[in-house]
Amino acid sequence: MLNSVVSRIQTHKVRVAEIDSFRAISDVSPNRGQLSRFLGTLSAQLVENNCPGLLVGEYSLPRDLDLPELAMADVVIYLEVERLVASDLRTLRIYKMRDSKYVEGRQAFYVNNDGIRFLGGSPEQPEIDPDEEAEPTIWPPN
Repeated sequence: MLNSVVSRIQTHKVRVAEIDSFRAISDVSPNRGQLSRFLGTLSAQLVENNCPGLLVGEYSLPRDLDLPELAMADVVIYLEVERLVASDLRTLRIYKMRDSKYVEGRQAFYVNNDGIRFLGGSPEQPEIDPDEEAEPTIWPPN
C-alpha cells in the first residue's frame, strides 16, 4: 500500500495527499510497531515530495490521541455536528497544533461560498456559547 501511495504522489505531482478512512488502515495493521514504521516511512516520503498529508478518520477524541497516527500528526482537528431542533450546529475543536498557539474549546462555524465562517469571531477567541447570538466573521482574517 505504501508503495502505491508514494508512486501516485510522485507520478501525479500531488500537492496534498488526502487519505480518507485512515482509521481502517490502523485497524488492520498487525501490530503497533508495523503501523509506526508505515507511518514513519509515509511521513518521510511526504516530506521528501514536499506534499502535506491529510489523514481523515473517525476517532474518539481525546481518548485516541495516543494512537500512532495521531501521535505523529502535526495537527489534530476534530469536526462534529450537533443535531438541534431547527438546524445543525457544526463545531471544530483543535486538539493538537505542534509548535503553534491555539485556543482550546469548541468553535462554531458554517461553510458558504466565501469560505469557513466562525460564529462569534475567529478561532482565536475563547469557547463559543452555541445559544448566544453572534455575527459570523470570516477566517482567516484578511
